[in-house]
Amino acid sequence: LNEEFFKDLGLDDVKTLDDLKKTIKDTMTSSKEFEAENKYVDSLLEGVSKNVEVDIPEEMVNEEVERLMGRFAEQMKMQGISLDLYYQFTGSNEEQLRSQMEKEAFNNVLYRLMIDEIKEIEKVVITDEEADKEAEELAKKYQVSKEEFLSQFGGLEMVKYDLEVRKVVELLKEYNK
Repeated sequence: LNEEFFKDLGLDDVKTLDDLKKTIKDTMTSSKEFEAENKYVDSLLEGVSKNVEVDIPEEMVNEEVERLMGRFAEQMKMQGISLDLYYQFTGSNEEQLRSQMEKEAFNNVLYRLMIDEIKEIEKVVITDEEADKEAEELAKKYQVSKEEFLSQFGGLEMVKYDLEVRKVVELLKEYNK
């Protein structure tokens, strides 16, 4: 564990073993907090969904299944595995994978519709200025230009939507206290 080792890690703040330990601890803590927050938000949404009556068109669920399938295929591809190879390894097929994704797809659509309804009821609005400021902050965080960030993220409207969802989640947390 010499200077060259720490330099090879590509972590600017890591110069010693103690720095490395602190960075690993901070990363693990942050990851666990993020995971716990996601589980909490999922449980909030699940709780709200039990009191919701809605007819979700099958087409919306099918579109979400397609999106999930595409995302899954991309994840496998990044690991060097094609879907055909995945099917061979798991002894499954496309129909089984789609079936597994239907519940998640249904919940994703349901939660999106619930969030949109809560946004309407609570009059949650994000201004262009708020979204622009958020885009600048996220671009700095990811060390890219604001234009590049917006291009990758899906534009200013996606930043607005993300902020609206976060506001709705904060409202749900408040109601849950």
